[in-house]
Amino acid sequence: MEELWKSVPEFPLFKNLSLEDKPILDLAFKQFPPLISEFTFTNLFIWRHAYQIKIFRLNNFLCLLAENRDHPFFFPPIGEGDVVECCRVLLQSMKEKGVPAKIARVPEEFISRFDWKAKGLVVKFDRDQSDYIYLSENLINLQGRKYHRKRNHIKQFKEKYIYQYLPLTIEWISECLRLEAQWCDFRQCEVIPGLFNESVAIKEALTHFEALGVNSVRNSSGALNPAEIIPKYDPVAAAGPEGLWPGGSSGPIFSNGVKGGVILIDGKVEAFTLGEPLNSETIVIHIEKANPAFEGLYPLINQAFLESHWSGFTYVNREQDLGEDGLRKAKESYFPHRMINKYTIGLNE
Repeated sequence: MEELWKSVPEFPLFKNLSLEDKPILDLAFKQFPPLISEFTFTNLFIWRHAYQIKIFRLNNFLCLLAENRDHPFFFPPIGEGDVVECCRVLLQSMKEKGVPAKIARVPEEFISRFDWKAKGLVVKFDRDQSDYIYLSENLINLQGRKYHRKRNHIKQFKEKYIYQYLPLTIEWISECLRLEAQWCDFRQCEVIPGLFNESVAIKEALTHFEALGVNSVRNSSGALNPAEIIPKYDPVAAAGPEGLWPGGSSGPIFSNGVKGGVILIDGKVEAFTLGEPLNSETIVIHIEKANPAFEGLYPLINQAFLESHWSGFTYVNREQDLGEDGLRKAKESYFPHRMINKYTIGLNE
């Protein structure tokens, strides 16, 4: 554990987030199971270019800075100790640099621990970044009148097309990249910053698929066995007997591992998705893309992926809507069970 911890620069120094930081972040998220969709290594890594993510440590906290030029912010600190003082130090350091001081993507559970106003800090609700949480059984079974339209779209798709759902393995990566390029050409991603950044993130996830948490096992003939997908790194075992975190505390541990799924039509990938456990009860969907020419493909791959891999989890986190009307309407159409409300923390000036 000590070796992993010392591999991260100590504040005020920091470094760019990279693959070599996966062990320490995997350990952090196992030791302190997150609620927000941002807090998996996969999510942070694939969006590292868009947000210019830096990593450092402060006391017993692991900290992350999104240094993007227009709207820099810190993520909530990960660890245990005097978290209010940690937040104050981070905010003050940003203020001294002459930029707006903000800790963002902070879950309500974190906010509820303290009287932030009494601590001299300001809290603001951020609806656009709040996560949508669904019951897994609802998205798998699609039962009841409210899901009639989803069921009907899937039924019509199945009547029109012969398809095959498969776990995502490395043999399908090039096909997924082809579909992503095709989708981006259609939506003109190169001229829309949000879509361009998403495209970069998707390419990062696909090209680093195995390194981001799964190891596709090959059988004796050398062929991939898609049924055998196992976590590639076990940070709990790697931490060793000296403890899981500075100070020696131990918390609930869950097992993670990124998985994906594809839908083939006429031998071509026409939809793909990627997700992983967020905590012991919740999985998070990072990516979901489908050829818009096939109506019903989005609800189908959502249903198939959850049913095939994640039926043992109670909840599904499908991330935020970013304040985009179309995305908000799409997420609300699945009738969320609840929201993980997020906030920003700033200095009281």
